[in-house]
Amino acid sequence: MTDLDLIEEHYASIPDEKLILIAAKDSPDLTTEAFLLLKKEFSRRGLSIDKYLPVAETVSGEEPEPVSLFSNRPDNADKAMMGLTYTDFAIGAEVTAQSQNIQQQQEDWSITETATVLKKYETSFVINSLIFFIGLVVTIGSFETARAKGGHFILAWGAIFFGGINALRAWGKKREYRALMKYKQEQKDHTAGKE
Repeated sequence: MTDLDLIEEHYASIPDEKLILIAAKDSPDLTTEAFLLLKKEFSRRGLSIDKYLPVAETVSGEEPEPVSLFSNRPDNADKAMMGLTYTDFAIGAEVTAQSQNIQQQQEDWSITETATVLKKYETSFVINSLIFFIGLVVTIGSFETARAKGGHFILAWGAIFFGGINALRAWGKKREYRALMKYKQEQKDHTAGKE
């Protein structure tokens, strides 16, 4: 069950008075996702959330402004997920930012640079596949020898496990960079066709 599911379940389980209190007091500190779930619960109960949302204090003659619903004050312990989006909360804001930087870097690469990285992963796939198969052959060969003559056999689990995992990772990256390469080539051909 995700955090959003827990929040939705919590809102559904509390009485109207408590729900109204959350809207009146805590709504400025809720994340976008948590506020939308609160609004959905109000709607499900046939209540209007707009009546209970707080407004900023007026300054001599000015119109009152609604309080920002999505501020990120970290001092409210009740607010869901500390003001982060669900993606940032689940996998970390830093990891999300790094992923976006990598995507941007890939978009900026030329076809030659993409081909170089693709070659690296193709080589990695071949090497790790060989390590996996050598580990498998050694394990099966020594097992058959031990079975025929008696004694111990070698279980090359490191070569099998790590070779297999790294080969699978390299294969996935190889597919990703092949697709990127194809996309860049199509872009280049399209641009050349316009000229």
